[in-house]
Amino acid sequence: MQCIQNAMFVWCTGEFYHDTVCWGEGSGTATYQQAIADEIHNSQLLTEYICGQGTGSGWGTGGPN
Repeated sequence: MQCIQNAMFVWCTGEFYHDTVCWGEGSGTATYQQAIADEIHNSQLLTEYICGQGTGSGWGTGGPN
């Protein structure tokens, strides 16, 4: 299993939140690409929770990136 730490930026507060993503045997996530996709999704959910539903934030949504 491999893990990395990432920072998730919440644009409406200007804050960073640290998160760890893992992939490989025993992690429940097979590949690095899936781990990063999950991280992006988690970041979008965190931003929506803090900034409000329907903020449209995140990659490929046309909102703040």
